[in-house]
Amino acid sequence: MESNEDVVVEICSDNGLRPLLEEGFDSKAFATRAIQNQVVGETLTKLSQGIIGLNEEIRSQIYTNHEDLLSQATGIESLEAVLKMMGSRVNSLNSSLDRINSRISDPYHKIVARTTQLARLQAACDLLRRVVRMLYLVKRLRSQVQGGSREITKVAQTFSEIDQLNQSGDLRGIEVVDSEKPWLNRTRREVETQAKKMLAQGMEYANPTQVGVAVQVFHNLGTLVDTVLATVKGCNDNIQRQTQDALNPATLTEGMPGPGRSPFPAIGMSASWKAALWTRIEKLTDHICKVYGQVNHLRVVLEKKRDPVSQISLIETIRETEAFELLTNFWIGIVDMLTVEFATTARASTHLNQLFEGDYPKLVRLFTYLPEYIHRHQSAAVATGNTYTAKSGDKDKDDFSRYEQMLLTIFAPFEKAYLSKSLTRLFDAVNQLFTPAAKPLPGKTELTSLTKLFQSELTTAGTSRPLAMVLVRNVEKAIKLFTMKCEELIATGGDAIQVSGPPNSAQLRNTHITNSLHAFSVAINEEMLAQSELSQPVASVIKNSVEVVERQRNGILSNFVARVSAVLEEMVSRMHEENFSGPIPNVPDPPCSAYMQEMHKFATRMTNEHLSKFQCQAVVMNQLLTVSSQVMDCFVAHVCLVRPLGEGGKMKVAMDLTQLELVLGLFCRGDVSRLGNPYKMLRAFRRLLFLAPENLLDTSTGVGSDLPYSHVLNQLFSRAPANLKSPHKSHTG
Repeated sequence: MESNEDVVVEICSDNGLRPLLEEGFDSKAFATRAIQNQVVGETLTKLSQGIIGLNEEIRSQIYTNHEDLLSQATGIESLEAVLKMMGSRVNSLNSSLDRINSRISDPYHKIVARTTQLARLQAACDLLRRVVRMLYLVKRLRSQVQGGSREITKVAQTFSEIDQLNQSGDLRGIEVVDSEKPWLNRTRREVETQAKKMLAQGMEYANPTQVGVAVQVFHNLGTLVDTVLATVKGCNDNIQRQTQDALNPATLTEGMPGPGRSPFPAIGMSASWKAALWTRIEKLTDHICKVYGQVNHLRVVLEKKRDPVSQISLIETIRETEAFELLTNFWIGIVDMLTVEFATTARASTHLNQLFEGDYPKLVRLFTYLPEYIHRHQSAAVATGNTYTAKSGDKDKDDFSRYEQMLLTIFAPFEKAYLSKSLTRLFDAVNQLFTPAAKPLPGKTELTSLTKLFQSELTTAGTSRPLAMVLVRNVEKAIKLFTMKCEELIATGGDAIQVSGPPNSAQLRNTHITNSLHAFSVAINEEMLAQSELSQPVASVIKNSVEVVERQRNGILSNFVARVSAVLEEMVSRMHEENFSGPIPNVPDPPCSAYMQEMHKFATRMTNEHLSKFQCQAVVMNQLLTVSSQVMDCFVAHVCLVRPLGEGGKMKVAMDLTQLELVLGLFCRGDVSRLGNPYKMLRAFRRLLFLAPENLLDTSTGVGSDLPYSHVLNQLFSRAPANLKSPHKSHTG
């Protein structure tokens, strides 16, 4: 083993011979590489030496292990003897298997043959039974046909059994059966024709018995779904023909005097031509309602009629098909058809297009009856509790609104043109109020007329809620336009809020604008919102528009009132220029302070010269209440800071408090108590004014509840020695 390993190690250590030990050794590549490297002789020498070394190693291994090799050769001879014995036994086993196979295969083939014969016999018997059953059904069918329409349901049931028999096996090629097929096909067509007539008559006269018999016949014949869809399509086609006839301009002039058969109205016959068209459209809507009622009657019968075997309603048997949404699909088909027909007619006839655009509300009102009619049928379904049509109240309302919206899509082109004209009319009416030829600003009469125009536009919608919502958007735009026009005229700057003299031209203009806005909002509330026939959504839109008008009005007022409030507060701050340190005067009725007298004159002048010119006195009063509260708060805050405060100064402050109530009474209609908490604070300060310092915190005086503690502290500082500064002076240094 050691010598073997030495030979291998020697070959591996030689770079030229190492590839010989690698897996996938390629002799051609080895030779090519030796030739390219020009070591052919050297490589051959190494190979010869390697071969010699390997041969010597083999001889050495044979010499060393010859006893083991001899024993293995003897074992091979014993193995050959065992293999010969096993071969003889295998041959014996094969012969035994052949004998067994011959004994089993013969009975098996006989069984297969007998089984085939039995299967064929059974098939023949089954075929004979079906043929006999077919002949029996044909015989029974012949007797049922003799009964006429009274036996039509039984005839259809027999046909159903025949169809099931044909589906269970092929009976073609049997002469006795084939001979009956022409009569069966003819009879089947007659039954279908009779059932279709019965269905048409039942739907026409709303006879549930006839419709029920017809749908049962079609259910038995297996054509219920196709028949229902064909019936609904026929109803749609019928309405389409009626629509085309109603909108045909060539037939509108029949019976009217005029040259030839012109599709256009003759001179002087326009009113009659329009009346004839509206009469036709009204009849068309009545016809649509009638046909819809027929389809709904079919749907009701399908819900009530049940399969005699499974006891489920017939509409449930077709619920997976388009027929399950019978009424919805029918209505969608009507809407699509009317959309196409009206668009086609409008493109073909300019006169009809202009008529539909000009009288669009009337056109919508004529068709508004359709969603109402559908709504009544759905409500009836809810009342009867039908399985597949009963809906909740919210769902019912949603469907009604959806049907209305779908109806408006039919006349969308006419709606766009009409709304454009309507908006133009409203805008023109608003713009005329602001033309240079008109008065500076519209008065109550003009605004009432404008509001009545708004009301008349909404009245054209009738009971159509979607149309009313569209029209009210135009009214909303017109109201916003009026507000914008007023806003453009508003004077701004210092002249508009001056309070030093009588009203100037800018203030008078703002006053007129405020009065016009107020009169406009009042007119809308009285002429439109007070009308009970407005629906809640329409009234909500108008209310929002009125709020825009009132905000604009209140904005003009608030700017001026804010200036009045600022001047009054500035006058209150002048109390610090007064002397409140003197003793009690000897006069019985000492006068109030000069600043308070000035405030009284100012408030009187504002009330008489400025605020009285506004017509919206309730709004003015509300804003003046806010001003009065602010002035009263400001007065109490300032008077608590007054120092030094002598006994005479206290009397003077008391007179100022009384005068302040008189001044603010001008803004509160004489009732200052309407101010609430500010008035309570003023009264609490009056009680506090003459109390000793040790009694200032007595809760009965209103300290803490009516009068804040901060004001009480300032009042204490005002009574302190001069070397104890007030907080505001100490803070400012």
